[in-house]
Amino acid sequence: MWHGGNRLARIAPTDQVHRALIRRRTFWLQQLGFLLVSKHPETEISPVAARASRWLSEEETR
Repeated sequence: MWHGGNRLARIAPTDQVHRALIRRRTFWLQQLGFLLVSKHPETEISPVAARASRWLSEEETR
């Protein structure tokens, strides 16, 4: 999904690293939002919602 995060902290100021991590954390939510706004069927939305939920839970433990 997003590569180079381990290098980012070495080459960018702290505030830029913080903003980049915030954007990274919205990735699955953006996909979910697109499906909802585009009125995709629940069969397409449910797996993405579950994946977003798992991903956000994993992010909290980091």
